[in-house]
Amino acid sequence: MGEHRGFRRPFKVIQHEEAFEVLDALGQNLAWFYFEDEPTRRATMKRLSSAQASWLARNFARLPELLEGRRQGQSPTAGTITEAGRILGHGERP
Repeated sequence: MGEHRGFRRPFKVIQHEEAFEVLDALGQNLAWFYFEDEPTRRATMKRLSSAQASWLARNFARLPELLEGRRQGQSPTAGTITEAGRILGHGERP
């Protein structure tokens, strides 16, 4: 029963042509965040901008450390979700 469960840290973010990929330390794919920077195509495809996708991928990769900090009583630093669902950066006001 000494088998490790879960994903190995650290997580890393790799940028591809149209997406950011999040991998664990063993190369297991955890998430893809697709983007499109041309506004008309982005609206049609319902994709994020590259800046938005990058922000989400980087913060997704930080989730284990953020959750660990919460368990230890520290305040989160990634941002806050407002009632409207908008994610605010650290120190940003609604």
